[in-house]
Amino acid sequence: MTKVSALVLFRTHKIPIILTLALVVLSYASLGGDLKLFLGLIVIIPIFTLYGFDGRIPVGIALLILLSAAILFSLNQVSVAQELAIRCYFLLIVGVSCLIIELLREKITNMKIFKNEHRI
Repeated sequence: MTKVSALVLFRTHKIPIILTLALVVLSYASLGGDLKLFLGLIVIIPIFTLYGFDGRIPVGIALLILLSAAILFSLNQVSVAQELAIRCYFLLIVGVSCLIIELLREKITNMKIFKNEHRI
């Protein structure tokens, strides 16, 4: 396995990273933030699966948000840390959903290939 720098990762995955971060930031800027974030992230699931974006991106962003929430919690910024934890939870739901869909797609593809090989 080769090492990939963060800059190379951003260059190759900039659309899904920017899309995910934009929804998180947008949820802070508007009223009804949790509902809008949840609905926006639910929309991300089909976008990620249809365009083949990596489902690990929302999980990675969630881990970074969780790390920043822990730092803010240690600095006695409890309310901000709780808001970040909620966003982290939603991102983890999206990431795991995308990964499950990717896994099911691979299994279906492998089953089709296996059936075609044994027909001959």
